[in-house]
Amino acid sequence: MLHFLLPWKVIAMNPMRLVSLLIAVILAGPCASPQSTAATPGPESGQAHSGKNATRRPTRRAAARAHETPSVVFSVYNDHPKLAIILVIDQFRGDYLDRWRADFKDRGFDLFLDHGAYFSNCYYDYANTKTAPGHASIGTGAYTDGHGISSNEWWDLRRNQQRPVTSVEDERYKLVGVPAASMPPNAKYVTGSSPRNLLSSTIGDELRLATQGQAKVFGVSLKDRSAILPAGRTANAAYWIDPASGDWVTSTYYLSQLPDWVNEFNAGDAIATAEQEANAEGTKNFFNDVGKTPAANEYELNFAEALIENEQLGQRDVSDLLTISLSANDIMGHAQGPDSPDEEQMVDALDTQLDTFFTWLDKNIPGGLDNVWIALSADHGVAPVPATAAGYGLNAAQIDVNKLVASLNYALNMKFSPGEKLQYILPHPDLPYVSLNEAEFMKAGIIEQEAEAAVEQLLPAAMDQLVPQAPEPVPSDMPNPTSGTSTAAQPSDTRLPPVPRLYRVYTRQQLAAGAYPPTQWGELLAHSYSPNGGWYVMVIPAAFQMGATRGTTHFTPFMYDRHVPLGFYGAPFAPGRYLDRVQPVDIASTFAALMGINMPSAAVGRVLTEALKPAAQVAYPRELPQREHRGAAARHEGAPVHETPAKGAPKTAAPATNPSKGSAKPAPQTTPPVGEPQKTTPPTPEVQKTVPPATTPKQPEPTPSRPSAAPAATPPQPQAKTQEAQPQ
Repeated sequence: MLHFLLPWKVIAMNPMRLVSLLIAVILAGPCASPQSTAATPGPESGQAHSGKNATRRPTRRAAARAHETPSVVFSVYNDHPKLAIILVIDQFRGDYLDRWRADFKDRGFDLFLDHGAYFSNCYYDYANTKTAPGHASIGTGAYTDGHGISSNEWWDLRRNQQRPVTSVEDERYKLVGVPAASMPPNAKYVTGSSPRNLLSSTIGDELRLATQGQAKVFGVSLKDRSAILPAGRTANAAYWIDPASGDWVTSTYYLSQLPDWVNEFNAGDAIATAEQEANAEGTKNFFNDVGKTPAANEYELNFAEALIENEQLGQRDVSDLLTISLSANDIMGHAQGPDSPDEEQMVDALDTQLDTFFTWLDKNIPGGLDNVWIALSADHGVAPVPATAAGYGLNAAQIDVNKLVASLNYALNMKFSPGEKLQYILPHPDLPYVSLNEAEFMKAGIIEQEAEAAVEQLLPAAMDQLVPQAPEPVPSDMPNPTSGTSTAAQPSDTRLPPVPRLYRVYTRQQLAAGAYPPTQWGELLAHSYSPNGGWYVMVIPAAFQMGATRGTTHFTPFMYDRHVPLGFYGAPFAPGRYLDRVQPVDIASTFAALMGINMPSAAVGRVLTEALKPAAQVAYPRELPQREHRGAAARHEGAPVHETPAKGAPKTAAPATNPSKGSAKPAPQTTPPVGEPQKTTPPTPEVQKTVPPATTPKQPEPTPSRPSAAPAATPPQPQAKTQEAQPQ
């Protein structure tokens, strides 16, 4: 009956040999020994990688490839990691860590450079490199076309006809914790903030959904947008500062009142200490006067420690997430630029501050840093100060944006309403966008397509009028009728000053229709579209040109604004320097895959498998908990093997004692379940793996606390969010 399935030579065999062959074929599959994933060592610290695995690929039968996520080793369902942190440094260009690496000590930035997976070739893949869209992209794993945040602020004439609205401003809520001295005159409240404009879920949102609200998610920054957008809609809270006083505040979107521990922090000596370190005692503008100094980063990390301690992050049987955005580098960087001594001093100070913060985590999270994942990146880069770039010969002109708007309004009045002085272009432009006054165009009977096309057509001439150009000399080999006269144009004896130049212009309708070139440039534009902002035109000046009247800024699709660092530290990540082109949106995708949860709803990032250890090399300080999930007992094929760090690797403190559960439990035995084979893992070149004795570990050393951190307080009871509530 099987003859038609077999080759003719097999048919010719005698029956006994045929039966033996069939049995061998049937048993060959399950009995074959696949290539072990443990045989492929992880990359060593300091080694550059191309992202291609040079070793032979595992057989198809080995379902878990060398870089495939092993759910039995870590996921949010078995509280590995205890705590995940996304650390964003505002305005931190990707070349900074290499430029000043010789200054670094201990395990601040070196935690990523020497002991983590570090990508030096990381660039955003969109054209509107601003703070709000950058933070939204990190949290959502998407770009503006996915999460909807196009800029820090934009015009929304339905909500406010006097000024632009911010990316997180929300008049349906009010701020909580604003001191009386910071209240506007005759005001009973300050307009609140929320993620109302965020169209995509974040990694924090997906973590909360996956754990049915058990995981805690918080966002912290000096800026409201930087605290709110990466944390997402479901965050337990986001905290930022009152600009005048430096007090930490939130919004009724999250909480109806501040927790006791936040009030205690605000009432403590942290603000006075920060002002003293910044030489700004008694300031009435904490955000600017302290915010531009390293003291602001110290103040923010102090608050992050108080939050972790009082909210008990990393202390339960589920993973928690904290996003921290350090704002000081941006506040200082706009004024001084990336090549200033102030920038180097800020980076060096932050290196020391991060070392202190990571040491604190190591002593206060059960299992230390081995139970923490940390991702490091930035929301955008920055251009050099125009005068610096021009000094080297670049056409780094500064653009008078207000004069440009006035010139456009004059030309539009001449075209559509001669003799009138209508305001066709709205004030307070925020490049790369120029906003059109929809109401004025409608009065003139002009539809959006015609209005935007007119602005696009008039922009080149308006840009040329910013700096009137002298006539150029005639080439020396051409006849010059004015030669020798006082009006003849003569070649310059020195380098001419920079001149504003327009590089590209796109209307909102073009962006909405997807009218992009089929190139990488077109992809940048596609990722930058948002319906927010009404009618607008996207204006891209030439490289190194900007609208700032002093200092420098960022907003362009050019590489210096898109280049940021990307580093990972944690048990799953293989230390090394990686040269693959990656993007900050890969953070959310990589964390989601490792956590075993859904990626954010609009995520476009990829999982950085090249930076992951083989499953057999991933170890945590203690055995995975044998607990049930969704009604089924979680079976594990053996306990993870403890690792002894290689020489020079960061030391990990003993697991901290949880007061609610008594002393730490001794390490369990590593006997596999009955009926399953014993699995062994060969040591890597750098890591010697040993099984610790089943004895009670020693208690952790006393934790050194920062001087301005608030004392631990009993965590407040969860409070219901105020949904769609009007301010009182």
